[in-house]
Amino acid sequence: MPLTAHLNDSSDPICIFLLSTLPQPDEWKLSSGEKLALVLPPNEKLPKRANTIVGGGFDAYARILLAKHYGLSANELCSSFIAANAQIAFPSWYRPLAKEALKSLRASFAQEDKSKDWVSIACLLGRGDLLYHSGFRADSSMFEFDCHYEDPLVLFEVLRLGSLFEKTFFSRFPKGEHVTLNPVFDPYGWIDGADGDLLIDGTLVDFKTSAAFSPRLIEKEKAQLWGYLLLENAVALEEKRPFEVDHCISLYFARAGAFLSLDLSSLGQAYIQQCAERFRELLKKTSSD
Repeated sequence: MPLTAHLNDSSDPICIFLLSTLPQPDEWKLSSGEKLALVLPPNEKLPKRANTIVGGGFDAYARILLAKHYGLSANELCSSFIAANAQIAFPSWYRPLAKEALKSLRASFAQEDKSKDWVSIACLLGRGDLLYHSGFRADSSMFEFDCHYEDPLVLFEVLRLGSLFEKTFFSRFPKGEHVTLNPVFDPYGWIDGADGDLLIDGTLVDFKTSAAFSPRLIEKEKAQLWGYLLLENAVALEEKRPFEVDHCISLYFARAGAFLSLDLSSLGQAYIQQCAERFRELLKKTSSD
């Protein structure tokens, strides 16, 4: 079960644990002003289902921009997409489309004038991530092939979000020595689909394209990110290796161009390790039940 599904159930032991250990609101710092403010409201002409495609498309497009900015190879970029995993049984209609998209991305990645092609490719590859995280459910809105990823309004919306991303993200992270796209935190299958958007020099970043900034939603998104941190640390404890996320965890709100961040040094390593150890035991228990 994905972490978001656990967090949607207030009686779930994992939800209860993450919310009870989540650092207090005043420990999270917003990069711009005191409240999140919309810079790019959603296009009202887009149907609601298409807004989901925009979110997946932006995540994928941002990944391409990150790879280009930090000098990653085409192989590093393409392998970060779930669609590149031949072991995953995608629907028969999607596999050839994804294969062609990855081929086009490899061919165009070294060229500077292909950014418009990248948006279209990103929307298709982002669709693969959405399909995977939906569990390929027959009732999922992502399962039906409706071509929203080719809608000009969708492509323009992803391009707008990407332009704001380039202005805001790279001013915060101009350089990166150790960069991992779409880091996966759970090799043991404790949590389904446990992956973030970016790990850069000890900072874990997760992208959010929602236009709603209610306290309840923000708390859930912080709990999800906190869960990824504890999951990575739990795996590190299991494998007896150093923690990879040791500097900061941060939510990037794509429609606000803002970061909501937690400095891990302010918490103290002892507290984080204690939480990770308890989380590891809880995950083992729940996965064996």
